[in-house]
Amino acid sequence: MIAAAILLAASAVPQSLLNEADAAGLAQTQCLFATFRAANQAHLSASEFDSRLRSSCSAQSRQLSRLTARIFMVRGESNPSAQAEGLIEDSYRRMVDEYRRFPEKEKLMQDVCKANPTSCR
Repeated sequence: MIAAAILLAASAVPQSLLNEADAAGLAQTQCLFATFRAANQAHLSASEFDSRLRSSCSAQSRQLSRLTARIFMVRGESNPSAQAEGLIEDSYRRMVDEYRRFPEKEKLMQDVCKANPTSCR
């Protein structure tokens, strides 16, 4: 979602700013997934995961939000900081939702692998 918003914002935005935002988006994404994996291994609850996610990825999220707000500002968007923060909040919310559904998805994959082991190699 954030990447799509940045791509839409790309017209008239300096390439250097887009490159910085791309790098910040990658750093935030890597942090989100690393935190997801660690929380899953630690068997954290969804609320514990939410707290861990926000604290573990705060630096990356702040950087991405700052750069995204600059892109929105260059494009002349109203309230660029709030828009950027909304995208960050959406990324956290989606990760927590996925974390809540992960046990069900994991069980489904185990069932698929039991039924057809060659498909899981």
